[in-house]
Amino acid sequence: MESVQWLFNSFLIAMANHMPKIVITNQNPTIRQAIADVFETSIHRLCIWHIMRKLPNMVGCMLNGCEDFIECIKGCVWASNSPDEFEESWGEMLEEFDLADNEWLCHTYEIRELWVHAMKSQRHCEHKAENASLTSLLKLKMSYEIEKHVRNIYTHTNFYVFQRQLYIGRMYCHVQGTTNVEGDRTYQIKHNYESKTRIHYVVYNECTSECQCSCHIFDSDEIPCAHMLLVFTSNSLREILASYIINRWTKIAAKAPMYEFDNIMGDAYGEIAT
Repeated sequence: MESVQWLFNSFLIAMANHMPKIVITNQNPTIRQAIADVFETSIHRLCIWHIMRKLPNMVGCMLNGCEDFIECIKGCVWASNSPDEFEESWGEMLEEFDLADNEWLCHTYEIRELWVHAMKSQRHCEHKAENASLTSLLKLKMSYEIEKHVRNIYTHTNFYVFQRQLYIGRMYCHVQGTTNVEGDRTYQIKHNYESKTRIHYVVYNECTSECQCSCHIFDSDEIPCAHMLLVFTSNSLREILASYIINRWTKIAAKAPMYEFDNIMGDAYGEIAT
């Protein structure tokens, strides 16, 4: 407890005693008490992702991985539009799967004010962002068709990330040389940005238009890096290949939030996929 309180008090010192408006944590009781003691005016909510991730281990081996149960709990948590509807669905779930005596579920229900409201707020923010992405178009910075193509695909947030990479690629990166081996052209790219100079290598397949960059930004961020975009535009590509468009970054991605049950990923409307 003391170490957590020290951490929170150090945070307040660093933030000139400005308390956070909301704090989202897991169900750790020590952290919960420390928040109440230190962040006196802050709203505390529990992370719905952690609750749903813990769920399979709390319902027993018979229901862990049971698709009917998973679909039922997902519908209860994500599809309820009012407190009454949530409580009714929760009660039906307990009865159908004989979970009325499950202590963890009973406790989780008792503290539902700490996580159901957080869930609703998250859904509201997500829906606002989705609507903005679907109903408006952002300004283009460059005169490349590839930028226009991606603007129609990515959400606003992810388009800004792409747009920044495209701008850096065209303004701060330059091809210093190329080599060609059996249809794979390797580009040596000099990257001058923020007073730093680095050399990166992009291997571009002239038949498939696929490429890999030594910076590995796409591997981590899943949005093409500046060096890849320099190569794409240098080869007059008008559209991003489907293999470089990650569905969850797009406007048409499933609107239901994704969450994890142990090693199983699913959304509120799609099928369970391993």
